[in-house]
Amino acid sequence: MAIVIVGVQLAGAVISGTLAYRGASAAVAAHEPTALALHILVVTAIGLLVSLSGCLLVTRHTTDPLRELTDLVGTLTPDQLSRRALPIGGDEVGQLSAAVNGMLGGLEERDFIKDAFTRYVTRQVRDVVLQGGLELGGELVTATILMADIRGFTPLVEHMPPKQVVRILNRYFTEMVEECMEHGGLIDKFIGDAILVVFGAPVRLAPELSARAAARAALGMQRRLARLNDALAAEGTQPLRIGVGVHTGEAIAGNIGAPQRLDYTLIGDSVNTATRIESACKEVGSDVLISEATRILLGDAASVGAPVTVHLKGKSRPTAVFPLLGLQP
Repeated sequence: MAIVIVGVQLAGAVISGTLAYRGASAAVAAHEPTALALHILVVTAIGLLVSLSGCLLVTRHTTDPLRELTDLVGTLTPDQLSRRALPIGGDEVGQLSAAVNGMLGGLEERDFIKDAFTRYVTRQVRDVVLQGGLELGGELVTATILMADIRGFTPLVEHMPPKQVVRILNRYFTEMVEECMEHGGLIDKFIGDAILVVFGAPVRLAPELSARAAARAALGMQRRLARLNDALAAEGTQPLRIGVGVHTGEAIAGNIGAPQRLDYTLIGDSVNTATRIESACKEVGSDVLISEATRILLGDAASVGAPVTVHLKGKSRPTAVFPLLGLQP
C-alpha cells in the first residue's frame, strides 16, 4: 500500500515537473511573464488532478474491502461462523482479510469442539476444563448424589437383539439426562444401565438447594419414565422400572485419574451411601428413597412415607430411609 501511495505521488511530481520545466523554458525564451504565470497555474492544477485521482483510486481500493470486512464482522452470529471474507491481493487489506478468515476458522473450530465435547461431558465439566481446570486433585464439597438403576434390566433384554437394547437404553438415558440437567445436575457417569448424578458440584449450591434440586429431578424422572413406558408399550416392549436413591453429604470433587486421562467425579462415603440406598428400593418396595440427611434438608416441603430402617451393604449401623412421594413448589 505504501508503494502505491508513493508511486502515485512520484508520478504526479514527475509529470508536473516536466510540464513546468518545458513551459517555463519557453516562456523565459519568449520574454512573456504572463504566459509563464498562466503555465505554472495550469501545471499546478494538472499535478493536483493527478495526485487526487491516484489518492481516490488508492482510497477506493482500501475502503471497499474494509467496508465489507466491517459488515461481515458487525453482522456475524454464532451460526454464521462458516462465512469468509474474500482476500484481495497480497497487500495489507488482503492480509487483513486472510487474518479475519483465520479468526473465523478458529472460532468455528472452537464451537465444534465445544459442541462435541459437551456430548461426552456435561456443560459444567466442559466449562471447568476450558477454563484450565485440568490439574489432578480435588476439594471437599457438600453435595447431593442421585443414583438411578433400571430394575430387572438383564432378564428384560436377555432375548433382545443388541441394537434394540442400545436403542432402548439411549431413549431412556435421553429422558433421564434431560430431566436431571433441567435441575442443574452433573451427569457424573453411566454404569451399565445405571446413572450417577451430582447436584452441588462443580457449580456450588447450598445443601438445601442441592437436596431440593435432586428431589425434583428424582420425581421428574418417574414422570418421564411413565411417558416412555407408554411409548414402549405401544411398540410391544415391556415397561421399565427404576429405583432412585438420593443422599446429601460430603465428598471429594475434582479431577481423578492420570495426566493422560482425567475424570471429573465425586468420591466419598456419601456416593457409596446413595448407591446403597438405591439398591434398597427393591427391598423397601419404593421407587424413590431419600436419606435422613436429605429428608432434613427438604423440610416440610417434602411429602414422604414412613421411615424404614435398612441395613446398607458396607455400613455397620442401620440406616433410616424415606420413600419420597412428592415435593411442594
